Amino acid sequence: ATAYAEQAVGLAPDASPAHLRARLLVADLTVNDDPTATYRALCRAADRLALAPLSAAAHHALGRHLASIGHFAEAEVVLRTAVAETEELRGGLRHETTLTHFFDDGESPYEDLVEVLVSRGASASDVLRVGEQAKSRTLSDIVRGLVARPQTSHFNEIDSLDEDRRAIYGELFSGDVQPGSDRHELLHRRLRDLEARRGVSDLKTVAPARQINEPTVSADVALPKGTVAVSFVRSNNVIHVFVIDGLSVARAAAPVPAAQLCELVDRLRREWDKFRLGHDALQRHLPQLHRATNVVLHEMYDLLIAPIEPLISAEPDHLIFVPDGTAHDIPFAALFDGTRHLIERFTISTAPSMVTLGHLPARNTGTALVIGVADELAPLVEDEVRAVAAQLPDSTVLVGSDATWSAALHALTGVRHLHIAGHTVFRPDNPMFSTIKLADGWVTAADLLTASLDGATVVLSSCDSARTQNRGAAEINGFVRSFLGAGAATVVASQWSADDNATTALMNTFYHHLASEPPARALRIAQLSVAEAWAHPYYWASWTLAGRHAG
Repeated sequence: ATAYAEQAVGLAPDASPAHLRARLLVADLTVNDDPTATYRALCRAADRLALAPLSAAAHHALGRHLASIGHFAEAEVVLRTAVAETEELRGGLRHETTLTHFFDDGESPYEDLVEVLVSRGASASDVLRVGEQAKSRTLSDIVRGLVARPQTSHFNEIDSLDEDRRAIYGELFSGDVQPGSDRHELLHRRLRDLEARRGVSDLKTVAPARQINEPTVSADVALPKGTVAVSFVRSNNVIHVFVIDGLSVARAAAPVPAAQLCELVDRLRREWDKFRLGHDALQRHLPQLHRATNVVLHEMYDLLIAPIEPLISAEPDHLIFVPDGTAHDIPFAALFDGTRHLIERFTISTAPSMVTLGHLPARNTGTALVIGVADELAPLVEDEVRAVAAQLPDSTVLVGSDATWSAALHALTGVRHLHIAGHTVFRPDNPMFSTIKLADGWVTAADLLTASLDGATVVLSSCDSARTQNRGAAEINGFVRSFLGAGAATVVASQWSADDNATTALMNTFYHHLASEPPARALRIAQLSVAEAWAHPYYWASWTLAGRHAG
C-alpha cells in the first residue's frame, strides 16, 4: 500500500491537491518514522490552497496523531479546526441525500474530538455538544427548515423509475421468486441500478435549500420537570453515556465498550428469532425463552442503566433515550433490573438527537387518516384499521383497493393523526428504500418523506418499522426518519416482527388512552396491559415512540 501511495506522489503534479492527498496517505501508512512534521507541513500546504476538503483531512490526521502520542491540548485545537472545515464543507451541500451520507463518512473528526475532550477532562456539556453535532444532523436541519425537504416530483424520468421499482418489488415479494435463485439475484441487481439512477434524478430536481447559517449545534435543550434524557455518543470503540436533567449534564464514569454492546444486541436478536418457531413449540418452551431473554436484558441493564442511576437526582416520570450506533437496536422499555422492566418504572420515548427533539413541531390534534392493506403476511390488518378508526373521531379510512398512495397523499391534507397498518420490508442495505405495501404497490421510506404532516402523530403498525441503519451511520434512516422529516411530531413504530394478536390488543389500549393521555404515557399503559397477558417482552417491548412524548 505504501509503495502505491509513493507512486501516486511521484505521478501527481507538485503542490496539487492530488499530490497532497497522496502525501497524506503515505504519512498515514508510515509506521517506523514520526509523521508529525509531515502532517504539519501538509496542513500548511492545504491551507495555502484554501481547499476545505483537503484542509479538513490534513488537520484531522494531524489531530488524531497528536492525540495518539498524548499531546491532547494541541490535538484539541487542531481537531476543532478540522471540525470547522467540515462544517464549511457541509454548508456548501444542498441535497438531503448528500448531506445524510456526509456524516456517515468514517473519516469525520467529531468522534476523535470527543475522545480528546474526555481525555482532557472537559465538562460533560462540552463533550456532549460535540457528540450531538453530527448525530442525525441532516434530519435536524430538515425539521428546522435549514435544508429543503424532497418534494413530490412529476418528472417523467422519475415516474418511470418509480414504476419500474414498484414492479420489481411486486415480483420479489410475490412468493413466486425463490431467494438465491438466478431470477432473485437479477431482480436485486436491477433494483440497485434503479435506486442509483433515482438518486441521480433527485440530485437534478431537488428544490434549493436555505443557507445553513449556524456553524455549530447546541445540545442545550430545556427538558420539562420530571423528564430526564439519556444520550449515547460514539467515540472510536466506546460509547459515552450522558444524563441530561434539566439543563445539567453528567457523564457516566466509564464508557460502554461498543463490542460488548454489539454482542448483547446480537444475542437479543437471536432470542427474537426463536419466535419463528411454530405455535406449539413456542407454548411448550415459552417459560424457558422468557428466562433466557431476561438474562440478556438484565446484562444490558447492568451495562447501560445501573452505572448512571446515581446521576439521576430524583426518580423522574419520563426517560428520553437518544441512541447512537448499536444503541438504536435496544428495546429500552424491556431492560430488566432483575425484578422489574424499565417500563414499569418510567414512561419511555426516544429522539434522533437532542437538537431534533428541541425543534420538532408541537403535536397537533384533529382529523385522522387510517390506512390498511391486508395480505397473507398481515391478515388481520383490516380488522385493526376499523377498530382504530372507531376510536378516532372524524377519521377517513382507506382499506383494500382504496388504499393507494395517491389517495393517501390527497387525504393527508389537514390530517393530524395518521395510522398505517400493513406489510413492510426493511432494507438494512438501503433503509430509505424500505417499503410498505399499499394497494397500488410498494411505497418507500424516501417516498414518505415527501408527505406533508404538520405536527401529526403517526403510528406505523407493521413489522420492523422502527429499525434504522445504525452501525457506522450518524443519521437514522428508515420510516421514522421519513415521518419526522415530513413534519410529524411523534412516531410510534415497531423494532421487530410484531405478533398480530398482541399488536391488536396493544393498539386498542393505546388509542383508548390517547384521548386523555400524552402519546408516550398512552403507549406505556398499553405495553403494561399487554404484558399482563403476554409476559414475554417479545410481545410488547418492540413498540417505541420517537419524537414529542407530550404536547
